[in-house]
Amino acid sequence: MKEEQIIAGLKAKDRITTEYLYDTYSKALFGVICRDISNRETAEEVFHDSFLYITRKIQAENIYKGQLYTWMANICRKCANDKNST
Repeated sequence: MKEEQIIAGLKAKDRITTEYLYDTYSKALFGVICRDISNRETAEEVFHDSFLYITRKIQAENIYKGQLYTWMANICRKCANDKNST
């Protein structure tokens, strides 16, 4: 699936696209979080929150080709940093 299709599918709240996004990017995004959070249970919680945020926030974002992963990774980093600061 191309990035444009993923973005359009997420904006349309398509379940198959959301599953594809999870299957394709979850390991990499979880890795981003684990760089900042060593406790696996906490990292999983942050990933869950991040993934929900990504699927909801994409509605208001203008994401262009080549920016999807970077945008998602930045959200994961921010959520991890927020969790570390609490």
